[in-house]
Amino acid sequence: MIVFSRHAKEKFKVLARHGLSISESEVKEAITEPDSVETGKKSRFIAQKAIDERHVLRVIYEKKENKIHSIPRGGGDMRISYDKEVDVLMVEFSEEKIEYAEEMDPMIVHFTSEGKPVLVEILDASEFMAEVERVLKERGQKGR
Repeated sequence: MIVFSRHAKEKFKVLARHGLSISESEVKEAITEPDSVETGKKSRFIAQKAIDERHVLRVIYEKKENKIHSIPRGGGDMRISYDKEVDVLMVEFSEEKIEYAEEMDPMIVHFTSEGKPVLVEILDASEFMAEVERVLKERGQKGR
């Protein structure tokens, strides 16, 4: 059984706002019939499946209790959301169309065709923020 996290469901909506419509059935197919699978961090897997001649769907998922938990990866006010269940922080900078995405561990950054960042996902956000806090404290001790 494939279970879609709250983050995954929100991600479908966010990508659609940016001109990239991904369905649950496409994600399920990427997991069950991938072109390739990589091992990710923290016992996660990354399934890849070509969805057209220009786009590859990368789906991060975890196997828990005989279930697969999906965490899909691919001008208005900034929107910020956090999903505690999968520990992902999502920051949406604009409503422009997403053309491509790049992994920049521990983030996935989605860009326009002009290379402008549109959406940032921070994976393992609590660890990321703990590291930010540690660095800021260290800087405070050393002076700015």
